Amino acid sequence: MAKVGRSSSRHGATRRDDDGDRTLRGLFEDSFLRPLAALLLIRSTLVGLGLWVPLLLTPTLAAVGLVALIFMAVLDRFLAHAELPTLSMEFRANGLLAALVSYWVLGPIGLPAATIVVAIGAAILVSLYLVFLGKSFHGEKGLPVTVWPYCIVAAVMLTLFSGMGADPGTYFGWPDMSYRGVEDLPRAFLSGLGVFVFSPSVLSGAVIAILIAAWSPVMFLTGVIGWVSGALFSIAVGSIGASVDWVPASYNSFLAGMALGSVFIVPGLRGLMTASFAGMLAALVAAFLQVQTGNSGISYLPIPFIITLYSGLATITAMGLVGRDRAGLAFGERPEIARISADWLESRWGSEKSLLLGVPVRGPVEITQGVNGPLTHRGGWRHALDLQRPKTNAGTEEEARPSMWGVEVFAPVQGQVVAVQNAIPDNPLGSLNYGENWGNHVILRSDRGTYVALCHLVAGSIVVQPGQRVSFDTFLGRVGNSGRSAMPHLHMQRQSGPAAGSPTKPFRLANYFELDISDGRYLRWRASGLPLEQQVIAAASPNPPVHDLLTGMLPGRGLWAQSTGGGGAATDSGSMIVTTSFTESGLFRMESRDGGFLEAELDIDAFRIVSVSAPRNGMIEALAAAMSTVPYAAFEGIGWEDAFYVPDRSRNRSLRALTTSLFGAPLTHASSRLDRMAEDGGAEIVTTYRLRDTGPEHTVRMHLAPKRGPVHLSWGSPKDRAGMDLVSFEVHAA
Repeated sequence: MAKVGRSSSRHGATRRDDDGDRTLRGLFEDSFLRPLAALLLIRSTLVGLGLWVPLLLTPTLAAVGLVALIFMAVLDRFLAHAELPTLSMEFRANGLLAALVSYWVLGPIGLPAATIVVAIGAAILVSLYLVFLGKSFHGEKGLPVTVWPYCIVAAVMLTLFSGMGADPGTYFGWPDMSYRGVEDLPRAFLSGLGVFVFSPSVLSGAVIAILIAAWSPVMFLTGVIGWVSGALFSIAVGSIGASVDWVPASYNSFLAGMALGSVFIVPGLRGLMTASFAGMLAALVAAFLQVQTGNSGISYLPIPFIITLYSGLATITAMGLVGRDRAGLAFGERPEIARISADWLESRWGSEKSLLLGVPVRGPVEITQGVNGPLTHRGGWRHALDLQRPKTNAGTEEEARPSMWGVEVFAPVQGQVVAVQNAIPDNPLGSLNYGENWGNHVILRSDRGTYVALCHLVAGSIVVQPGQRVSFDTFLGRVGNSGRSAMPHLHMQRQSGPAAGSPTKPFRLANYFELDISDGRYLRWRASGLPLEQQVIAAASPNPPVHDLLTGMLPGRGLWAQSTGGGGAATDSGSMIVTTSFTESGLFRMESRDGGFLEAELDIDAFRIVSVSAPRNGMIEALAAAMSTVPYAAFEGIGWEDAFYVPDRSRNRSLRALTTSLFGAPLTHASSRLDRMAEDGGAEIVTTYRLRDTGPEHTVRMHLAPKRGPVHLSWGSPKDRAGMDLVSFEVHAA
């Protein structure tokens, strides 16, 4: 096995050549392909390559675009050499459009070539400057820059020069795009799409439509819905006598529907309605601009798209119309993947991970009053938990329940103290203080922007001050009986503001055990959840042997050999090479030679799979099930549940796969148990699951060994079992 990590000098030279080829290919893609794809809110080299087709239909514009991209590539190399921030896709896309519109306006005038070149260069630099300003401003607000810097440059150019020389449409031989009746709708749709890249022909529009549909069916669907909605609105406006030349501006409705229906929010059925409204709003803004500017060239810029996008995002965020966190969406990511990620995260954390709070006390506690509790957790203050020690099996209610008096309270979030009350006297047992309802309390603001209140603490026990930073292990004070409290307990709530008594908001607890209320036996570990009233829980803390196993797995290359029968579990030779590594972003990655891989993050509480691509019923799928989540707090006999997603890698995409973005991802729910701690310091984990929650039940048994990670795996249904053993492992540099 020594040959696995060893290569001759010839092989080393080949590897360096391959690395050089990849570097040149990446440079070419970033410089000449991805900027075009970014115009359509996509990050794909194939889409960028396809977009050269409509540009090449007007060779002069294609030449200008090529020169502009070369100029920005050279500028990018200069910035990199000077160790300055380089040009992202937003810079290059805006610079490209600025160059195209500059030549589109100035070309017919008959200016000297040198003058046009200087003007185009100036337009590119101004657009890059505006993108820089936009990213500086939008970064705090989480808004995309899009193409408004190009719109400013184009508006200036059109205002100063659009009345000079020949008509640019005639100069470039643009077709007639006037709308005469319903039979013109297909032509209007396709030619309108081409306007965005200055190539309004049916062929250009068809190429663009095919590229978008191939990249993401849901993007194309929401774009079409937005376009149809905008077209119907524009036709209705024209029918009442308004002079609206809507076809050349109709791409705004398509882009708006696509952006607000599936790109900048997690797609779903509600996204279809959002796309329809966005298309209509973009058409309204376009019609207003045409009337106000007398159908000048400015009215055909993507200004309606930008206005619709920003106003729509503001409305969606403020009203919570789409209950997903759009901040987690990556620009240019395929929306279908975003929907899978959102469903996967929601299965683990609830609607938003920012709502998670830690259990603020150590040891078992009982939820004596939960959300919508019958005593005081009502109305605007219903999202709260009261914590006390669980009852024993002897004595009266007071005698059977150990007191919480003086129990240490720790911060349930990472953040900052915003308010403290520390001087309210504690009540005698059975008495309440209605005048100072919350008693002694600490109010925290988490780094995610949520407020948390911990109330009824002992007078004088609070040791933190407003403005102080806190973490999960920061001691705050001790449980008391102050305020509206008849017996010592801890009241915890997430609330809307920093003032005591602010209305409460939903939340979930993170990283805790559920216990049997009758005997205190630990039943299962929860990554997150909302305990019910009378449920007994306990904060989970890492089990050092398990924590070291999961965080100490080394990068390297392992040879796995088939240990039992099982068809497609391994290669034809009965063995498989699996490479373990860490990505640039710190993810743990295991990859097999057949293209299957899994990626996991070493989270604050657990080892957790975040991405999987695997052949059906193969080794990587089994590993993903067994390692979907493994808590650091696990100990022998404890169980837990999780979900994971394995994409369908068949060539024929099923109807279910095509509708994932609308109806949700088919997740697989797994139930795991740490079966035993092994003599070698490792652990045996047993997992059961049904792939996508259908079909026969599969069982996976995995052995984790120190440093090497998984060393044995057996999996399958009762009728079809397979197994692999790690027979050799060569450690690589991290």
